[in-house]
Amino acid sequence: ITTSLKSFQTTCKTFQNCKMSIDCSLKRKAMETSSGNSGTTTLSTIPSNLEEMDHGTLVQLFRTVASERDELKSQLDKLREQQQPSAKKMKQQQPTLLEPSAASCITPPKSSPTASELTAIRKRFGKNATKMIKKCTYSGQRKPIVEFSEGNIFVDTAVALMKEYIDNQSSNTARMTKWKLSDDTDIANFLCTEKLIHPAKHDGKGFIFFGSKPKIYGWAKYDTMEVKYDKREQTFHLKIKTAYAGSGRPEFAPQLVAYSMGVSNYLGDDE
Repeated sequence: ITTSLKSFQTTCKTFQNCKMSIDCSLKRKAMETSSGNSGTTTLSTIPSNLEEMDHGTLVQLFRTVASERDELKSQLDKLREQQQPSAKKMKQQQPTLLEPSAASCITPPKSSPTASELTAIRKRFGKNATKMIKKCTYSGQRKPIVEFSEGNIFVDTAVALMKEYIDNQSSNTARMTKWKLSDDTDIANFLCTEKLIHPAKHDGKGFIFFGSKPKIYGWAKYDTMEVKYDKREQTFHLKIKTAYAGSGRPEFAPQLVAYSMGVSNYLGDDE
């Protein structure tokens, strides 16, 4: 009995603290609404001499406290409902929003790219490719590969960039589209460069000189170019394979110059 009494006493004290907190909330609510009725409930006071009370009085006190607890809980639920409108009311109050279409999620609200904008992007591609190709070292059999990427290219821009190369499309999925170009003229036109890149480094093999290592003015040509467009990341990735085209300074290699500028389609013995 003593143990049960102590447990009940602890429960009563805990409930009394909770009761005081709820009562304060109700009083604040009554002050905010400025209504004549405070909405509070007169609560029983928990005596401090619970050990001296008889069994019947304790039982009656427990029932009273339990009843007041249920009443406070009910008032607290009503208070929360008043402070937080229901989801149905919130839905009715919110304005109707138009869901964006799939196209607007992918592309920004802008006009189609102009020809000058497309040319600027291709020239950036060509500039990056030329810079990387000139750093490669060539020989008769070596075919260096350069790769680079550029982001922030929207879908409509990507479609316009590759419109002329639809026949070179190798795959098209929901995530990525791929193209492969094997003609050096098409690659050069896409990159806005000449067909040959010079000067290109040569490893010197095949050239017999006595003394210091020979300085060879080399020319590189496009072999293949793989283009990947990631629709989710809105990124272009270019992978360009190159090959050795010949050697000789421009003033002494007219065939290479003519081929590079597209005047001739024949490299002759320099290939």
